[in-house]
Amino acid sequence: MKAILNKDSTNSSIPPSKDEKPKKKRVNLREKSNKKTGGQKGHKGATFTKQDVEELLKKENVKKETIKHGKPNGKYCITKYEIDTKTIVIVKEHKFYFNKRNEIKIPKEFVSDVHYGENFKTLCDIMVVEEVISLGRIKEFVEILTGGLLKISEGSLVNWIKEKSKQCKNTIKKMKIGLKNTVILQTDLTETKVNNKKGYVRNYSNDKLTVYIPSKDKKIHRVKRQWILDGYTGYIVQDHDTAIYNFGIKEKHVECNVHLRRYLKNNTELTKHNWSQEMDKLLLEIKRKKEEYLESRIDRFSEQELEEYSKRYDEIIKEGLEENKESNSKYLGKEEKALINRLKKYKTNHLIFAYNFKVPFDNNLSERDLRPIKTKKKVSGCHRSYGGLKNYCVIRSIISTCKKQGIDYFKELVNIEKGNLSIVI
Repeated sequence: MKAILNKDSTNSSIPPSKDEKPKKKRVNLREKSNKKTGGQKGHKGATFTKQDVEELLKKENVKKETIKHGKPNGKYCITKYEIDTKTIVIVKEHKFYFNKRNEIKIPKEFVSDVHYGENFKTLCDIMVVEEVISLGRIKEFVEILTGGLLKISEGSLVNWIKEKSKQCKNTIKKMKIGLKNTVILQTDLTETKVNNKKGYVRNYSNDKLTVYIPSKDKKIHRVKRQWILDGYTGYIVQDHDTAIYNFGIKEKHVECNVHLRRYLKNNTELTKHNWSQEMDKLLLEIKRKKEEYLESRIDRFSEQELEEYSKRYDEIIKEGLEENKESNSKYLGKEEKALINRLKKYKTNHLIFAYNFKVPFDNNLSERDLRPIKTKKKVSGCHRSYGGLKNYCVIRSIISTCKKQGIDYFKELVNIEKGNLSIVI
């Protein structure tokens, strides 16, 4: 019972939102740095200067107004700038004339006499997917923003997201191919809700691309249908999801050591055994040494260093087995033995970051990419349908990828149907 109650987000895979309160003070596993709080040296400030405003005025879509205070008397005046925005509704009239064959060719988007433009629809899509605003509140916001001139329906918002998802289809295919051909791929799974039923979203990520794919369950055949991992030969960074070991090369699976550190911490707290603390120290020591080498532009450990780390790893495992025999609790002893067996069986996968400096220590990139999915669940609740979740994941993939590549995702989503893309695959 003590072992069960002791588990929280700091020593297990339980998310912080499920931590019981009041609880003991949460221990942060992140390493402390010597940096001061706030903006670091060399950090570019965000404050507008007069020079910034003068550059802004050179842009075509910026309007300048001059407001005079007092009467000009020929003396030098002091100039101050005020930056503001104003929303106007633009109505574009399209006239279609007969051609030489006495025909009028009207594009499919002009099926009805009146439709909304791509800029406006994309802005609404972003408010739903990125800003996590409910459909009802977007309706109200649009009405307030336009002074009551535009009144849209929730059905229109749903249809626009569906339409944008279709436009992104070819881009998502290219992104999947890009991920399948990458050397290092990170993946993770998180839970969501679809029509008040449990559903899942799996992400596939690297430092340039992110693809989210919904799934009804965690079964292997679902991952296989997602295609990316099927036949993949690179490094797969994951959180000890044994189902994922059915894909790729076993020796190229990279275990997240941040998750492992939580389990080691939990074992130390409960059993008071020394081995798990020593293993945690060893992993951190290798990580720090690797970072020092990378700063010095050294891209590998020597064979002697690797042999020493491997030997110490094995010695700690041996020490753990001895301490486990002296365990006073059958339950705790069983849990500890399972952890030791995991470390023994997946030694290569936990230490692979030391053998290849391009391989990360953890799966934090994937964890960060999944945060918007959890935010959506907490703020807006569940998706109304599985199709709605699919459309959400498609647009979310484009937005996340654009952010990684420093691209204006609004412009990218507006132009995506035309194929004028800035995304680097």
